[in-house]
Amino acid sequence: MLRLWLIRHGQSTWNAARRLQGRADPPLSELGRWQARRVAETLTARVEHPLALYSSDQRRAMETAEPIAAALGLTIHPDPRLREHDMGEATGRTWEEVLEKYPHLLEIDAAGKSVLPHLPGAEPPEAARARITDVFDEIVARHGAEGGEVIVVAHGGVFRTYLGHILGLPDLPTLTLRFGNASITILEQNEHGNFYIAVLNERCHLWKEDAPS
Repeated sequence: MLRLWLIRHGQSTWNAARRLQGRADPPLSELGRWQARRVAETLTARVEHPLALYSSDQRRAMETAEPIAAALGLTIHPDPRLREHDMGEATGRTWEEVLEKYPHLLEIDAAGKSVLPHLPGAEPPEAARARITDVFDEIVARHGAEGGEVIVVAHGGVFRTYLGHILGLPDLPTLTLRFGNASITILEQNEHGNFYIAVLNERCHLWKEDAPS
């Protein structure tokens, strides 16, 4: 059976400033680079049969994937379909700034609905869902018969969309599933070939006193 290790990228400079990133391409912060190294160390100890490493081609994801590739002796396969949702006019703003400009989003968010369809210029959720499920379907088809482990480094919105897909809940709002920077989520196939969530948003590998402040 196949095991998927879903790794959210480490903290970026925009994460540190609490700015929405979407398709913007800021680098990892100092803390984010430390987080990437910690993830790599953790996967070295826990991944037994690494098959492949896929990554969003955005800088914060690739910089997280690089130490993983070095640690496990894998080649990074970048794929633009693993990019974060395009946030349209919200890109570069803080959530508070977005609400100040578009106050009607607060009511939508409070009702437990996704605000993405209501952000001017944002990627339509159905388009994001199609590209994300397509790339994961290809990964599973390519490696499903090998019986090992595949690592995917990407973004919180990408993982929320895919988990919503496998759970049959395609339009999960942002706060329903949260993925911390450099978190680990593990999906495992059962005997019928379906995936279940074995680990969600694990971050205990980051609880270290030597982390940059």
